Amino acid sequence: MTTSSNQKRAMVRNKCRRALAEQINKQLGLEISPEKIRLQPRHDDPYRWSVAKPVKYLFKSNLSSGSVGYFQKICDALESGDLIEAVAPQTLHQEDPCQEASVANETQDLVHGNSFTATIQKLEQEKQEAISDSQKLRKEQEQELLNAQREWETKRDNLQKELLLWKHAAQSHELRFQGMKEKIFPALDTLKMQLLEFFDTRDVEQ
Repeated sequence: MTTSSNQKRAMVRNKCRRALAEQINKQLGLEISPEKIRLQPRHDDPYRWSVAKPVKYLFKSNLSSGSVGYFQKICDALESGDLIEAVAPQTLHQEDPCQEASVANETQDLVHGNSFTATIQKLEQEKQEAISDSQKLRKEQEQELLNAQREWETKRDNLQKELLLWKHAAQSHELRFQGMKEKIFPALDTLKMQLLEFFDTRDVEQ
């Protein structure tokens, strides 16, 4: 039973190696012996694996230590056509802030247009551009709001000054009116008394 299990495991592992080698040949045009295929290529290997997130965990182990189910999952992922891709070593670059611009310019030359790695990198570039545009737009909107706030505050201050001037003018008129009342009303009372005396005198004389 153990021998049969080991034979089945070896058979499925070899099938998996051949499938991975065919993937390299199809996408990079390289003839790699199935026995030399690695899930974690060495520095001098002429290929790398670009793997979608759902199956990335499969490439953290070695083919020599996998199980039948493990090998079958890799084969299934290869058959799906969009989860595992063989790419050139230059394609999978490590992000370097100092080389961001040059890497972005080289990306189109390093990957073929119909590969999902190219699509992912293109989407990532578009994402960064969208973020940059969004930040720029947000800053412009913040500046517009700031300018509008300053304009409103200026108008408010001018209105407050104008209202204060009207208030002072009204108080000044009130004081002047009060002063006139204090002078005119006593004069009117005096005039009224004089008129009464005048008419009373005329009545007596008649």
